[in-house]
Amino acid sequence: MPVFAQEIAPARKGVYSETDATGYQFNHHLNAELGSRQTVNEHGKIDRMSLTLKGRYPITEKVDLYGRASYDHIVYLPETGRKKTVNDAEAAVGASYSINRKAGVHLETQRAKDLPANVNVGAALSF
Repeated sequence: MPVFAQEIAPARKGVYSETDATGYQFNHHLNAELGSRQTVNEHGKIDRMSLTLKGRYPITEKVDLYGRASYDHIVYLPETGRKKTVNDAEAAVGASYSINRKAGVHLETQRAKDLPANVNVGAALSF
């Protein structure tokens, strides 16, 4: 089943982040995603492309716990104009709640080697 998700959030004062992901759900326990994220703050912009594998464990009919691992290609575009490119791995754990068969929300914490950990809240739609 194809899956599309988008998050748009002012993460904290002066920071804007937008995430888009599309993927394929092989079964209820495993899916793969291709995503992009753009974060803008007073220091510049970060563009990230990622390839992700996500495993899910159902707790109830509507609640899942999940873990995911991704390979990221990150481009830093600071205000100084000096571009830096990094390839990095990222790991995350979270919980999701299915509102119905086509929509859900999630909360996760993620950590990449070269970036600080953060917490995300988002929504997903299935087509």
